[in-house]
Amino acid sequence: MSHAVSTNIISKFSIEFDSLAKSATSCYIAVGMITDKMFDFAIRRLAGCKNISIITGIHMATTPDVMRKLQTLTKTEKINSGAYIHNYFHAKLYLFKCEEKWTAYVGSGNFTTGGWSENEELFVRITDTQTCEDLVHKFEEYENDCEPISDELISRYEESYKVNSQLDVQKRKQMADLTARLNASFDINLVNFAQQFFSKEDHLAFEPGKTHLDTKEIHEERRQIRNKLYKLNDLLAPRVPNNWELHPHYDDAHIASHIETMHHHNENVHSLWIGYGRSKAQLKQYGKYVHSNNTPLFYMRMQVIVSYDKIGVWLMPGKSGAGEIDRENFQRKLENDSFSEKFFKLLTGLGDDYWIEVADDMRPVNDFENSEELREYLWNDNWRKYYFIIGRNYELGSPELTQSKIVQTCLDNFSKYLPLYDLIRDKSFG
Repeated sequence: MSHAVSTNIISKFSIEFDSLAKSATSCYIAVGMITDKMFDFAIRRLAGCKNISIITGIHMATTPDVMRKLQTLTKTEKINSGAYIHNYFHAKLYLFKCEEKWTAYVGSGNFTTGGWSENEELFVRITDTQTCEDLVHKFEEYENDCEPISDELISRYEESYKVNSQLDVQKRKQMADLTARLNASFDINLVNFAQQFFSKEDHLAFEPGKTHLDTKEIHEERRQIRNKLYKLNDLLAPRVPNNWELHPHYDDAHIASHIETMHHHNENVHSLWIGYGRSKAQLKQYGKYVHSNNTPLFYMRMQVIVSYDKIGVWLMPGKSGAGEIDRENFQRKLENDSFSEKFFKLLTGLGDDYWIEVADDMRPVNDFENSEELREYLWNDNWRKYYFIIGRNYELGSPELTQSKIVQTCLDNFSKYLPLYDLIRDKSFG
């Protein structure tokens, strides 16, 4: 007599979760770490689940915002939650009941984007009823040892989180640099730089192993390519049609990005850029009513960006922590079906060479089958936490990047982005 297999090996939990979430009637999650993006995603997908219980620890980098969300949802009786504070909590248990059938996942992945899809993780999927019920009992043991997520717990946790986050930034910075060096497959020595606007020496300023440093020698390398970006701006800015209303930074000292690590994401100088957006007069109008950060960096712009192995021409609604005005305006307009359909047609009409990045998820623009699928993806944007970019990257040595063609390449891309720029941007002041 044969028996049905009750366990399977899984590497990408996100796919499994999507298949179960909408039909789940009970959900038990016990993990050491939860991030905002995945928590918000999971709660949306579990909207029909009547019984949700979540346990997390305090020793890993669960954000204080997630702690507050757990607290609020528990107070409103939408979920049950608790914080395990006695030992270093390292469990990774995801357990679902769909009607009368149980499915459990025990493995290595935390409740994070990395743990669910990006990292190399390993889970065992279990469908044996008795084993799943045993795991429910184990969850209940954790639950009985948990503390309620109170205001006092969050306050104390947040103090520790701030210190640990600073250490974690430094660790990520060093590991990102090490990973780039160990995994480098791009060979700059094979690129033909003849007639290219940017030279091999320009790109070597972003070579893996240098990006996290602030030495005098490396600053000089970055300064050389920054000067080259100024030269590109001198050629490009006069050719931008006036009716496009795209302006370089009004302060000459800020037309090109700065060379020190402190001005860059995760304090790694992987690239430098020039950008084009609202004029000083337009930005000044926003400063009166919104906030004091009325500089181009805090508003949508088009961008030419140079890195070690590519050059991009991007439409940039905003980096992490920027673009509030335009991105919130865009989110509001997305609620209109005809607007969403128009945006879908314009975005997918860019062509196969273009991509979009929202909430750390980069996809080809033609990856979306319809406007509703695109809208669901766009609603994940959060200006406080994530980059929002629509772009095209060119390989080094491309004919489009030669001294005689690079300006026209930038203008051609700006022209294609302009209708999208017009749809996204806030028009409170014209």
